[in-house]
Amino acid sequence: MTEYIDRPSAYIDGELTEPELRSLEAELEIDPALRAALEELQMANDTAVQAFEEMLSEPVPPSLVAAIQSYQPPAASNLNRAPTTAWLIGIAASLLVALFLGYGMGVSTSQSLVASSGGWLEDIADYHAVYEGQKRHLVEVPASESDHIETWLGKTVGVAFKTPDLSEKGLTYRGARLLAAAGKPVAQLIYTDVSGGVIALCMIAANKPDQPDLANRLINGYQMTSWHSNKAGYVVVAPVGQKDIEGIAKSVQRQV
Repeated sequence: MTEYIDRPSAYIDGELTEPELRSLEAELEIDPALRAALEELQMANDTAVQAFEEMLSEPVPPSLVAAIQSYQPPAASNLNRAPTTAWLIGIAASLLVALFLGYGMGVSTSQSLVASSGGWLEDIADYHAVYEGQKRHLVEVPASESDHIETWLGKTVGVAFKTPDLSEKGLTYRGARLLAAAGKPVAQLIYTDVSGGVIALCMIAANKPDQPDLANRLINGYQMTSWHSNKAGYVVVAPVGQKDIEGIAKSVQRQV
């Protein structure tokens, strides 16, 4: 049973090594129970994250803030004994104060924080679900206008880029479109594989420290591999079971 919990959980948290990731992706193609377990865990994770974000948007009652800030944990008389309930409550109270003050007592966060928190990835997954089934209108601007795409989207989104050539990964560049996520413009470059599967590279401006290490998630039934560099967020979106998504992301990192 833990086989259907431990590794899917590590996958969602981005804790798998590259060999472990390849092994899990191979098993996902042939094991429907494992796929179902992974999707169920991801849905539970997404629900918890959404509930937490909604909680943070609620104003904190002044009486609760005053009680937390005025709390003084009792002095420890024996440092070697096990932590008491009161001591644990004191630690929790301190953390709550930092949390509530950090989020501005219910004031909404800035766009850059929203974009870098991972919420924009859910918007991208929703868009991908709509556009991947399109044939004639898969893209807004075709690949034949690549120079225009780079200039137009680079200026609109605020992320300068060169269109990655992913032909070595068996992907054909089809073109691009402009999206919006977390209230910000997003560039979406679209590729297809030999079977017609749609793989997208999305880019958004995000004022966040560089995080070149790849983070893997499963959101709304799509594999998503993301990273941050040069004040921009990047994510490769692919259907579940897409082979070598990390290899595709690393190729993008080298070229973009």
